Amino acid sequence: MKLKKIIGILIAVCAAAALWACAPKGTDQEILDSISDLRTNIYTAESDSMEIVIITGKRERPYKVDGKSEAKSDYTAISIKPAELPAEGRVYEYALTAGKNTHTGRFTVHPFGVTY
Repeated sequence: MKLKKIIGILIAVCAAAALWACAPKGTDQEILDSISDLRTNIYTAESDSMEIVIITGKRERPYKVDGKSEAKSDYTAISIKPAELPAEGRVYEYALTAGKNTHTGRFTVHPFGVTY
């Protein structure tokens, strides 16, 4: 299942890159201006107990699914998926160090309830 997801993501990325490369000159900014969420890095890790996905990029703020792209800012999204259902009230926390900066926080349940 995970291999299918990875292959699907790779196909989508390659298709997007091919379309981007084939775009006429001068349309790069027009394309960027119409994208609300540009993912530049995707990191994944998996163990017997958990899957972790970290995505970085630029996203409009506030993010609206309305077909228009407004001003964007850098973002990082971290998702975790425990292998087993966690005990009621279980809290997951993180500490992410990038260079000299450390970011900490608590995960919240994703609206679809599959990941944090």
